[in-house]
Amino acid sequence: LFRKVTIRFDESTPIILNGRFLRPPGSDLLQTLSRWSDHVRTLSIWGDEAVLPDIFLGFLGDLHRLQIVRQVVDLHEFISYPPALTSLQKLLWQLSFQPVGTLSVDFMSPSIWQPQMTFGHLRCLRLSCIEHEPGLFVVPSLPALERLCLDFCCYCLDCPQAGSGPCAELQFDRLPSLTSLSISGARRESIVCSGSAFDLRRVEVSFSTGIDWQSLSPALGCHLEELTITNCDLVARWPKYQPQWPSLRSLRIYDSMAAISLLEHVKLPAGVDVRVRMQPTDLQHVSTWPTVLQALSAVCVTVSFSGHQDLPYALLLRLQQMMSVRTVQIDKTDCTWVTACLSYLNAAGDHAEDVQSSELDNAVSRSR
Repeated sequence: LFRKVTIRFDESTPIILNGRFLRPPGSDLLQTLSRWSDHVRTLSIWGDEAVLPDIFLGFLGDLHRLQIVRQVVDLHEFISYPPALTSLQKLLWQLSFQPVGTLSVDFMSPSIWQPQMTFGHLRCLRLSCIEHEPGLFVVPSLPALERLCLDFCCYCLDCPQAGSGPCAELQFDRLPSLTSLSISGARRESIVCSGSAFDLRRVEVSFSTGIDWQSLSPALGCHLEELTITNCDLVARWPKYQPQWPSLRSLRIYDSMAAISLLEHVKLPAGVDVRVRMQPTDLQHVSTWPTVLQALSAVCVTVSFSGHQDLPYALLLRLQQMMSVRTVQIDKTDCTWVTACLSYLNAAGDHAEDVQSSELDNAVSRSR
């Protein structure tokens, strides 16, 4: 019953335990939990807390003592809708001395994390709404951290930091064990990196705009195995040198047309599984289409589509041109739709509408 505990506060009073309202005073709730604290492995804290009571911090101390005795190392801590600054600092301070393996903090403020908070056992850290308050948050030294998730988007509050410069800094020499990095909701210059990752294996960038690949890619190190880019608009500024990831096994580019150019600006190892997903309407971007075709010809790639719809003749021509690139293979889930589109194109013949396709023809010739 108490292995996973969810506590919801009403200001500073805990009133809900695991989804159930409790009539006794909040202190009784925590006293009850203290008697069963050796069973607690997962703790979720919810509510618009003004101040966390000292008795609650004492309850965390009970968890710390029992974990050490039982050598429990799989405790997960989740903090959502955090309290006032001083209360959250006290909470993180208490947790930093416990064998916390996973920590999730919403509305992260640059002033919350203190240098003395070491979190020597922390392996997974998720910080969300980093743009909630102005200032630069420097990810602290976390020697055991393996997975880091940075969510910049404020889904509950306006972001005063939006567009006003960097709000998070990654110093990879302070994260020697980092193997997985996820960035979501970032804007141009939201994040700055220094140094190079030691053993980073997986990187995912999603729902971000203005990401400068020229400054990001050198920081990813040379051990990358999986790279996923989803719904992103990358800045078309590529490094002067080609990043080399000899261990790369998987490259995914989903609904991110600008990122497709990455295929010809990164030296990919033989046998890497490259998959690109696009919207059918992405075929209409005439200005970037020649670049897309050229990039698709740089490596064997499987292309899929986010939806199936009727296309005008001009877009059917572009679909046909993409199919003619010898390195392109259509995902099996889209084969029927693509075949139907090309059949319609062939049937149209001379009766099709007049379109200007000389630019597209030149692009195809360059891609071969």
